[in-house]
Amino acid sequence: MLTLAEAEKDDGAKAVALGNLGNLAKTRGDLAAAEGYYEKALTLNQELGSKEGMAADYGDLGLLAKTRGDLAAAEGYYEKALTLNQELGSKEGMAADYGNLGGLEHARVNMAGARAFWGQARDLYAEIGMPHRVEQLQGWIDSLDG
Repeated sequence: MLTLAEAEKDDGAKAVALGNLGNLAKTRGDLAAAEGYYEKALTLNQELGSKEGMAADYGDLGLLAKTRGDLAAAEGYYEKALTLNQELGSKEGMAADYGNLGGLEHARVNMAGARAFWGQARDLYAEIGMPHRVEQLQGWIDSLDG
């Protein structure tokens, strides 16, 4: 996809391909390569003015930072993604961001914060009709009580 996008000079497709390559590198455990791909995708999406793409890239960078144990950096990325998804009115994107922020609070052993963010995510998923995600989030919330 990257080769085709470059040949066609399609920076939007190129940004998507770079993000996907970042996901693949992260899955393989090559966090440095993943970060490079995500940053290149973010730069392209910023140049294109693609808030959707930027939100996805910030989310990916946040997950990467959390994987590395850099919770402060993860929080910053998640908040940037959330702000963009709020501007876009993307309830699914906001729900994912609240879910990520809840996971961050859980990692910090702030169960009240985790519960609050996961509750927001659950409620947004309910609004948009994603019952499997509602069930997942409710399971996480319930696990905090046990």
